[in-house]
Amino acid sequence: MSGIIGKNSDRSSGVIGTASGGIASLAADSSPQLGGFLDAAGNYIQMEKGGDIASASPTVIDTDGDFFAVTGTTNFSAFTVAADRHFFLEFGGALTMTHGNGTLDLPGGANITTAASDVGEFFSTAANVVTCVNYTKRDGTAIVAGASGDLRNFIIDGDFTQFPEGNITAIANSAYGAALWENFDVGGELVHDVDQLSDAPTVGESSHSSTYSMSIDITTAESAVAAGDFQVIEYKVTGSDFAHLNQQQVTLSFWHKHTKTGTFCGYFMNSAEDRSYVYEYTQSSTNTWEKHTETVTLDTSGTWLLTEADIGLRVGFCMYGGSTFQGTADSWEGAKDYCTSNQVAGADDAANFCKFSQVGLYLGSSAPTFLGEPISTVQDQVAYYIVHHDVSGGTGAESDNGFYPGHWVSTTRVDVHYTYPEEMRKAPTITSTAAATWDCPDSGGAKNASAISFLGISERKVRIRLNTPTGVTYDPTSLKMDIGDTTNITFDARH
Repeated sequence: MSGIIGKNSDRSSGVIGTASGGIASLAADSSPQLGGFLDAAGNYIQMEKGGDIASASPTVIDTDGDFFAVTGTTNFSAFTVAADRHFFLEFGGALTMTHGNGTLDLPGGANITTAASDVGEFFSTAANVVTCVNYTKRDGTAIVAGASGDLRNFIIDGDFTQFPEGNITAIANSAYGAALWENFDVGGELVHDVDQLSDAPTVGESSHSSTYSMSIDITTAESAVAAGDFQVIEYKVTGSDFAHLNQQQVTLSFWHKHTKTGTFCGYFMNSAEDRSYVYEYTQSSTNTWEKHTETVTLDTSGTWLLTEADIGLRVGFCMYGGSTFQGTADSWEGAKDYCTSNQVAGADDAANFCKFSQVGLYLGSSAPTFLGEPISTVQDQVAYYIVHHDVSGGTGAESDNGFYPGHWVSTTRVDVHYTYPEEMRKAPTITSTAAATWDCPDSGGAKNASAISFLGISERKVRIRLNTPTGVTYDPTSLKMDIGDTTNITFDARH
């Protein structure tokens, strides 16, 4: 006997016999059949660990096993693998697997940022087409937050409903347009406006009804970007909010609409601006609303601040950046980087603009449909950082947009005790227009102020003092804006 399996004239039942009518091996049988459940006779059919494989784009799955340790931190969105392979990967560090494009289907339709000792189970439904059928994080948490998870949007007013000081023409460096987004531009000849526009993604596009977007509108182009030039617009997550996100996986989701197509960049950065993570996104069609979602595991190195007095996390968008501020995409670096070398010159034409809408920052590996708070909630949240009173133009003597009550401390001095609408984040910095644009009316008529000062400034209230050049009769009074002037006062508790 040769010890083969087959059916022949000598062994009609198909047991081990001679080779006269059988097959030389199991591999020679093109359609082997068990005929019933496989009895392993107390043994087991084992998996086999193959050699380590390096993460790459795409990552190549070897044929020497079905369990592999993945080394390296190169992000990828596809595998090179034969059809019908069932395999497991144990990751050795942090990298991002990108969902979609018909090549890699991940749970919840969301990108996964791996961590050391995470394990994924995969099956290739066709050559190079893979589904992740299971993913286990080393800390046991879900890769997609459930309904009971923390689904807060950590960006206040991502719908851009609040522009306290209105649209800003020729905005200055380190000035605000939208309530909590600060503009930074350094070097060159750039001039641009920051406006609140009634242009936003439709409900059909985004499943959320937005009224406004934030627009960066170029009026004088930046013709040549030098090494030290940049323009960014930045939101600051306060330290106590950031404490809920620190060293965890977060997802930033936003809609963008650029005149110029190509690669743009956004970034995450610490308070000291010496740790940064840059990512790229693409505007595919000019002047068209498009959505980008970015998932990242926040930095475990460097200094990150967690108290209310501090900036916890900077989140920004870049229009252009010189070589001094260019880093490597999708990795934490010990530098102040706003973009990569692939960033287009987004302000090289005075006809250019970019718009942002429905900006959300969420804990976890995916972003829900944009979560907009009720307008009263948003107004209260913004008032924690900034309160602005403004009267511009019009006719008449005084506006009802005033401060009550006031009392005459002397014949030439009025004090008004003002309590802010909300307790503010800190004792605010207070700025106002010239004293002469303010009135202190009494029964004798309006008395224009000659000087204005602020005393006893706290997180809750302030005493506003105006000096007047004329005597009064000590009637009850108030502090009012002169409606014939451009008159305003701002209480600013932003970072």
